[in-house]
Amino acid sequence: MTSSLPSIDTTGQVVSLRDFTVEIPVGIVDWERAPGKTQKVVLNVDLYTNYPESRPASIGDCLDYRRVIDHVDETWRPDRHVDLLETLAFDLITYCLEDPRVEAVRVALSKPHVFNGRVVPTVTFFQRRGEGAGGQ
Repeated sequence: MTSSLPSIDTTGQVVSLRDFTVEIPVGIVDWERAPGKTQKVVLNVDLYTNYPESRPASIGDCLDYRRVIDHVDETWRPDRHVDLLETLAFDLITYCLEDPRVEAVRVALSKPHVFNGRVVPTVTFFQRRGEGAGGQ
């Protein structure tokens, strides 16, 4: 698998969220599934879009990264256990592609403390509009 960026049709823009941290119950081993147990998950998200035809005049002309933050804050909650980071990644990819201006999305999720800092497991996915599991 190569690490090349998704291609877009014209000059493009990337809107990124870096080191977005949430505390949620996630994991498949017994201690991760203990009632009330949460752990830190770090998200990095890239939204790829074709560059606008004219200079943006308002937030309505831009990709609003607050929309992504709000989605995570509202749906990735401490009272909802999720087994896999992959489930969260696909949820976020599907949500991001609901904005018709988003041509591609890259999502990376890490659990920095699961192995006491010895190694940081990270899953990374990218999907172009109309391709991949979401089929947007």
